[in-house]
Amino acid sequence: MRGLKWVSANTVPVSRLNDEAVRREVPEQISLKLDGKQAAARTVNRQRAVLDNALDYAVELKALTANRVSKVDCAENGSRDR
Repeated sequence: MRGLKWVSANTVPVSRLNDEAVRREVPEQISLKLDGKQAAARTVNRQRAVLDNALDYAVELKALTANRVSKVDCAENGSRDR
């Protein structure tokens, strides 16, 4: 039950990803560990892949019109996904 409370308090509705400011914050947030320190590059890449797949699924379910998060620049390495 404690885990569900944490998830509820630390997530945003998928519909908020229509807001550009939220979309830009997501890649930055998934690059951090829970203690606020930078996660390892391999971890960040895995988390971005999981997020990308989840958002593609949200598009399939019509919860989002498009997966725009994958188009946001990755600030840490200066590269761009897709």
